[in-house]
Amino acid sequence: MEKQRDLYKLADDGLWPWFNLDKGLDTRRGDALHLVLTIMPEEHYQIIKSKIEDFQWYLPHEDMGGEIFPTFSKCVLYLSPLLEKKAKDISVAVVAYELAHLTLGHKLLTSSEADKKQEKEADQRVCEWGF
Repeated sequence: MEKQRDLYKLADDGLWPWFNLDKGLDTRRGDALHLVLTIMPEEHYQIIKSKIEDFQWYLPHEDMGGEIFPTFSKCVLYLSPLLEKKAKDISVAVVAYELAHLTLGHKLLTSSEADKKQEKEADQRVCEWGF
């Protein structure tokens, strides 16, 4: 797993969810997101980049009890504060898995059968990336 791009590229492309580039790297979710976005294949990175207007990052601080924010009909990519307490490889796998769904263009609220198919496809994509 070789890095394809750096943190500044992620920020330039609008894919880094924090305003301060150094903020996210001191959290497990930030580390996992950084790792996955920097090593995923370019073709999959470009898919996520092309969808940046379609989704909203949501990585609440672990002390946050709740928050209301407008989504403007976007999909919300939620990474739970509980990931901060998980092993690094678990956090990386969760981030990779959610981003795999984006690269595959999966739909929300599908039938049970379609959902199982999408989950299997996301699993396969994560394996392709080496996670």
